[in-house]
Amino acid sequence: MGKLIAVRMRGVLRVNYKIKATLNMLHLKRRFTAVVLDDKPEMRGMLRIVQGYVAWGEASDADVKKLEGKGLKAPKGGFTSLKIMWPKGELGYRGDKINELVERMAW
Repeated sequence: MGKLIAVRMRGVLRVNYKIKATLNMLHLKRRFTAVVLDDKPEMRGMLRIVQGYVAWGEASDADVKKLEGKGLKAPKGGFTSLKIMWPKGELGYRGDKINELVERMAW
């Protein structure tokens, strides 16, 4: 079974309670936090609900190891947009390109 990485990119001021609850269930409580999830249909469904607030995609083994015990910050080089979906912005499903974002954000 593969792994997914989800990175919370936006705050939740004036947001629907369903989105807030889903972010809490995914343990994404603050901006620029990341979690490694099992690649299950249930997890993909939850990520689709919050896709306007997170960037997510398939994780490589190297990035999973890199995230252990590390903090995240705003990415080196900045963002393109935190309001537009991938590929023009930073949000939503990115496939294996999530690994590039994690590289830029890892301490």
